[in-house]
Amino acid sequence: MPRRWIRNLVLAFTLLSAGVVAAQAEESAAARSARMKREFEQKSQQMKKDFEKLKKQNSAAAKAVEPLRTPSAAPPAPQFDPQAAPRPEVCFDAFLRAARSAKSFEEILPYLPADKREYYEREQKRYDPEQARERRLRYEKEGKLDAAAIQHLTQPPYASGLKGYRGMALKVNEFVSAKTQGDRATLNVTIHIDETINGVRYTQSTATIGMIGEGDTWKFESFKEGIEARR
Repeated sequence: MPRRWIRNLVLAFTLLSAGVVAAQAEESAAARSARMKREFEQKSQQMKKDFEKLKKQNSAAAKAVEPLRTPSAAPPAPQFDPQAAPRPEVCFDAFLRAARSAKSFEEILPYLPADKREYYEREQKRYDPEQARERRLRYEKEGKLDAAAIQHLTQPPYASGLKGYRGMALKVNEFVSAKTQGDRATLNVTIHIDETINGVRYTQSTATIGMIGEGDTWKFESFKEGIEARR
């Protein structure tokens, strides 16, 4: 066989082999892309299921809330079941949605831990409008407090709670990270601010969120602003 034919055969075989390898690589990349897409869709569906489950749980809890219940009648907080609970950031997101759109404090109560619910319910029951009116008149006569401070000190506990939690929820911008240890979870978020420090205006900062596990969910416990302010 002439050498020229042999060279042509070798070249053809080399090109054919390269084509097969390229096709295999392309198929491998397509398979990886499909797998990543499936995994993303599965995670998204699971988060949606977790969120819907949490909404149903808190809706049922909201119907069971008795605003004027006495502390002695309140059952203890249920033991936390971490295996049944959604991720803490899912529960925090549900709390944010409820607090931002709440028209009454009863809508927020189911997202708070048992001790805070009992505190607000007890103070709301003790609230006396006539005594509050007398305190308001005394504060106004003394002239040491502005109108906003007087309103805060004399309004019903539920009104104060609604304003405080709703205002806090509106400040939260983005979720950053979460860390859990037993029935405690710490979340890091970014928040909106409007502060001027040394003549410089800052619009963003950070905050640490505390969550506590109760039953098969996480409850919002605390909010602490950080010191990292950004323009």
